[in-house]
Amino acid sequence: MSSQRASEPPSPTTSSTLPRGSACLPCRRRKMRCDGGKPACGQCITKGRQDDCEYTGDLQGLTRTQMLEENISILESRIQELENPTETAPSVRLRSVPAPQAAASGSSETVITLRPPTLPYERVGHAAPGSLQAHMGAGGIPTQPTLQESYIMINSFIPHATQVGFFLNIPRFMHIVYTPADARSPFLDPLVTTVSLWGCRLSQSPALAVHESGLLSRAVQQLSGSLFLAGTENHGNTIIGVIQAEVLLANYFFSLGRFLEGRYHCSAAVSLCISCRLNVLGNEQEARGQGGLAMDLVRSSDLVFTQSEPGDAIHTGEKIGAFWSVYILDKTWAVALGAPSSISDNVRVSTPLPLTMEAYEQAQTIALNRNHRPIEQLLAGQGIDNLAEQSPLALRALASILLARASTLASQYQEDVINRDAYWNEFNVLQTVIARFINHLPRITIVSRGASSEVLVANTIARVASIQLHIRFAQDAMRSRESCLFAANSIIASVQNIGVNELRYLDPIMAVSMAVL
Repeated sequence: MSSQRASEPPSPTTSSTLPRGSACLPCRRRKMRCDGGKPACGQCITKGRQDDCEYTGDLQGLTRTQMLEENISILESRIQELENPTETAPSVRLRSVPAPQAAASGSSETVITLRPPTLPYERVGHAAPGSLQAHMGAGGIPTQPTLQESYIMINSFIPHATQVGFFLNIPRFMHIVYTPADARSPFLDPLVTTVSLWGCRLSQSPALAVHESGLLSRAVQQLSGSLFLAGTENHGNTIIGVIQAEVLLANYFFSLGRFLEGRYHCSAAVSLCISCRLNVLGNEQEARGQGGLAMDLVRSSDLVFTQSEPGDAIHTGEKIGAFWSVYILDKTWAVALGAPSSISDNVRVSTPLPLTMEAYEQAQTIALNRNHRPIEQLLAGQGIDNLAEQSPLALRALASILLARASTLASQYQEDVINRDAYWNEFNVLQTVIARFINHLPRITIVSRGASSEVLVANTIARVASIQLHIRFAQDAMRSRESCLFAANSIIASVQNIGVNELRYLDPIMAVSMAVL
């Protein structure tokens, strides 16, 4: 349309008569005329029942009700599996997602969402990795690793630690490992067990694989006990380790395609971070107003696992890394799974972006400013020109901020939006910020070998943010379609350049993100 602004993608067209069977479920039940509007039709909006508006037989696949019923079935099966580890788990009947059909000319808008596979990874003739029946010892009892095997697992984990969400100082963690189990706090056991679990998986050793199911069961049980009893001892010596274990276990489940369990442990990590006010480090007054655990955590100087002096930079860096690791985990997987984020947009964040652990080890000064607003500053386009100075974890955090905002903004679009100028202005600002961010990212070919995979993930998340922003309009707007194709081709080129086949492990969010290509 000639009068349409160049910066505004054209609105999708809506047919006057819906094809048979295309009405939403509430309109079918009430036998009312449905306009097919998405995410909610006009009838449901008028009656204030937007949340009940569901469609079947389209690209959205299962309805929310069907997905909830399916999730309940999976959880019931998992509970029975945990209660009876020696028995074969009951089968779970999953509904198949309808195959996409070509949209007819003039049909209602098609919304493409990023959805991972419903079923976990499983090969014919093999139990899924990490399942309770996968690796049992004699009599169906999970085997216990020897001390030497435990050290081998942990040494297999260390080279890949940051790729699976490890944010602690490695020398201090190794001090815990070499401390006899009866001489360390029992609240640190889930951390050691979860690291061993990852090491078992990353080692790719058949001799160690027999311990995987036992380590998984023990890690889940130890974490459950830690969450209930964390208030009975010194908070500072336990809570950061519990958060780290939750992050590692969430990533473990995500890597197996067990998304419900991954989301559960991710939400637990978020709850611990927010209740401990790790999102407002440097704002002691606000944290002190919360009292209890929050006040102890923010004011305490001995949250690390070994003796430290007040103002210990490494300890502060671990707390900063804890928050941003949890933020990345929550935001990226919420978008990938089409689920709500556990960190609300209303949560205040003043914690500075993380530095490298080497910088903390050198006692580099950490500016904790209560007026610091990293999320708002990025969305306003500030600080993008110096991305080369940011740590790999900070780059992933910034990319996750953009992905979350792009997904939220795209979901807010409606044809009858009241203030179209304000919406498209925010759309164009975010589009510009994402483009600038991608252009200023360090080139993967010039970063160190160890950091290249993390920069690749940050690059991929940022480009997926661009796709999320534009894909709603890609069918009708040439500019949005070209933006999606350019971002997709750039992701493929980056993956080819780094030689992903040489990496033993890559964040599973990569595979889920690339499902949009």
